Amino acid sequence: MITVRDFKLNLLFTIILLSALVIQCFSFSLSFYDDLVDGGPIQIFLNYIYAFRDFCLFSSLGILLLYRAFPKDSIILISFVLIILLLSFAVHPENIKYFQQVQTQFILCIDAYLIIRSNLVKIELLKKVLRMFCYGLSILAIFTFFSQQSTLLFMEKYMDYSNAVSIVSALLLYFGLNECKKIDTVLGFITYIILFVAGGRGSFVTLTLLIVCLLWLKYNDKRLIYMAFSICIVLLIFPNLILDIILGISSSLDFESRTIERLLSGDLLRGNDRYQLYSYLLGKIEDDYFLGGGICADRHYLNIGHLTDNGYYAHNIVIELITDFGIFGIFLTIFIIRNIYIFIKKYHKNSEICGFIMVYFIVSFVQLFFSRSWLTEPNLFILMGLLIYYNNKNYEYQTKS
Repeated sequence: MITVRDFKLNLLFTIILLSALVIQCFSFSLSFYDDLVDGGPIQIFLNYIYAFRDFCLFSSLGILLLYRAFPKDSIILISFVLIILLLSFAVHPENIKYFQQVQTQFILCIDAYLIIRSNLVKIELLKKVLRMFCYGLSILAIFTFFSQQSTLLFMEKYMDYSNAVSIVSALLLYFGLNECKKIDTVLGFITYIILFVAGGRGSFVTLTLLIVCLLWLKYNDKRLIYMAFSICIVLLIFPNLILDIILGISSSLDFESRTIERLLSGDLLRGNDRYQLYSYLLGKIEDDYFLGGGICADRHYLNIGHLTDNGYYAHNIVIELITDFGIFGIFLTIFIIRNIYIFIKKYHKNSEICGFIMVYFIVSFVQLFFSRSWLTEPNLFILMGLLIYYNNKNYEYQTKS
């Protein structure tokens, strides 16, 4: 029999675990607005959120220990991380200072994975909470765009803005297209368009890929392929007309967009300074392709190579993993892809579950091929937790029409 005390305690624990997950899911939003504001009541509010985040971190670990909610894969992950850190620091002590810069974010990422795998938080409840926060964060993103778009600081932080908005837009697009909710769809597409105008091209391209995937999962209709093909034909036949229209709208609204500029120059998918990073790090991989240079080796190499103006880390998950762990980095990449394959094979006929995973797969794993680092990507760890959760679950589902 569950007493009132037990019920209140379980409710408190659930709130703490959910809070820890939600804060990590939207961690890029938190860091962006922390950089954007300077003092005042908003800064004080953000400081309280950071303090609450730290409280949730330690409290959630305590709750997991109390319930002994550590499946085998969680124990393996913790053991693997400890071994990697000990070996890396013992053989490559020069990397320690770089890891210290990201150690807090990395620990929070591990915590997010452990919470998902503890099975103490129901996924459906997590979705509802994420949805509520998406409403508020999308409105905040739209307000920020229209009020700060012309400021120098906002233009300098366009990549951080993209990271902050992309997960919000992705989740809203999922809720809207999967459940046909108008408010989710409208907010999702508004933030998607804003990312096209004011964000980075990586976020725009990955969200476009997500929309195609969600539509395919929802309708499983070949007409979608024909429609996409027709749009591509129109773009190929009338590229200048389409781009002139886009430029006209952008100019009339006094918007400046790197994505539009690259479209007009025909340089949307061509290389930039990051290819210099890739070329340099690939050369370093040849020097130690078996074991790699240890965790954060890419940061060390870029620093001594004086390439930090182009980036402080690899900006590509495969290059980063191979640089740090050698051939074992390839195995880690294969492990992620293998779990994705198993999941899709099992749930491809269920648009609700598969669509939710696609959000995290595209916004985290696919996005990591263009920017960011796996060490500070909480949604990648949430993705892996969800994949292993669903792949190990005997889930009876019905095909959604």
